[in-house]
Amino acid sequence: MNHAPRASSRRKQGLRVLLYVGPLRPRMKPDQARRLIDRIRKSRHRIVGVILCADDPLMGAVRRLGVPVMVLPGELTLPCRVIRERMRTDKAVRRTVEQWVDRLKPLKPDVGVVFFGHWLPPILYRLPPKGFLNYHPAPLPDLRGMEPDTMAVLQGRRTMRGTVHQVTEAYDDGPIFAYTRRMRLTRYTTPREIFETLTAYGVDTIVRVLDRMERGTAAAVPQKEHHEQDATRKQARKESVIRLTEDDVEAVQRRRRAFLGQDIGIRLKAEYNGALHVIEDVETYAGAFPGLPGQYLGAYKGSGPFRDGPIVRLQDGVAVLRPGAAMKQGANSRKDPAASWVMPPGYRRRRTDRRTVERSVDQTRNRR
Repeated sequence: MNHAPRASSRRKQGLRVLLYVGPLRPRMKPDQARRLIDRIRKSRHRIVGVILCADDPLMGAVRRLGVPVMVLPGELTLPCRVIRERMRTDKAVRRTVEQWVDRLKPLKPDVGVVFFGHWLPPILYRLPPKGFLNYHPAPLPDLRGMEPDTMAVLQGRRTMRGTVHQVTEAYDDGPIFAYTRRMRLTRYTTPREIFETLTAYGVDTIVRVLDRMERGTAAAVPQKEHHEQDATRKQARKESVIRLTEDDVEAVQRRRRAFLGQDIGIRLKAEYNGALHVIEDVETYAGAFPGLPGQYLGAYKGSGPFRDGPIVRLQDGVAVLRPGAAMKQGANSRKDPAASWVMPPGYRRRRTDRRTVERSVDQTRNRR
């Protein structure tokens, strides 16, 4: 007697996904990479393999799921320019990468997904017939680079969203499949909040794009040639210095949130008394004060961590600085000292008060 096949067996099989989880994702709980794996496994699609770096803490969890783990060769964990140069000039490196890609071929992926991974050479991202998707936590083509959340705060953006796009040889440059929903930013939002929130949004959008690809309705739109601003580490480092003669109160507060609200190896800095100093914290007051922008108005005479900190005139107010050590390197050094704390998001009660700031300025003027 013949039985009709079950509905589940008649259902069309989804895409075979090769997932590359990189070390650049935010270290938050739950791990959004694990959440992405769970979301794909619960969808119509199948993960045929996960590429991980050798020391990724996700390694054991993926293996317990019975999903094949492919360890990324060390040759592909280097900076983009180094990988390109070695692939071009070093036959041994090229052969190692080619042999590793050959071991991926039996997985027969339909599509690949990059989740905060390193740059990929064409030999890898061309392996699946549908190529690789990448998630970037910024609204491409704007804010390409490593620090989109930092630049979003510095620019005073009111919203942010992430992008799922096709992987091409250039970073963050491939055609766009979808954007995440928008995240609203407030005057207290820090880069870390943006990074973590948009990463969570990205998981849902990646799965949505996979569904569209299976149905044949995923349309990729080429990125515009012109965009507003990149978000490179070089640009972020350039913006990490408070410009006491040029910045207004709002600009200083943006720099405060951008660089005190996270620890990315780039410290907030300011130059005064002829030296560049790390700034441990800064508070500002708008209004009419004596002096010219950049002028030292006195030392803060209140109690607390800002005691004896310099009060400096800004364009539309003053900044009370809590300086750290003087920097031996220049403003563009790659060796900023480690941060001692990270400013939490949201409103934080002031450590200084306006009346004491005004009294400190008046005392200094009277002594002159």
